[in-house]
Amino acid sequence: MSRLLNAGSVVYDQLDWFNPNNSINRASGLNITTISFLGFVNNSALVWNFADGTSVLDSSISAGTIYFNEINGQPGYYQIRFFPDRIGIWRLIFRQISLQIEIIKEYDILPAGTLKTGATSAGLIPSFSVSGSNC
Repeated sequence: MSRLLNAGSVVYDQLDWFNPNNSINRASGLNITTISFLGFVNNSALVWNFADGTSVLDSSISAGTIYFNEINGQPGYYQIRFFPDRIGIWRLIFRQISLQIEIIKEYDILPAGTLKTGATSAGLIPSFSVSGSNC
């Protein structure tokens, strides 16, 4: 299932890497050199950079790069950040060979403003209508 997001803002997500010993022990100390990245947008290859985001401020993120890093002060917890430059279905695939793990993330990037935000509502606003006399 994909995650619905508005275009025009940074996407934040986390990748969960676990040691392959059939437990819930998180793998810590992973860096970008041990992970491969492959991406698609609307079933076309995404040719973007995959970079270390450790020292990259959110305000510096722009289209063209997927940033990856272990979250500061949280060993074993990893984040990705990116700024989608087009509307559509995004599929990002991250592989870590030594752990024998592939993580797939999917995002449905919608036109800006499609998802309502604010203090009283967040998400899609459904509208129901009833027709017929058997209600």
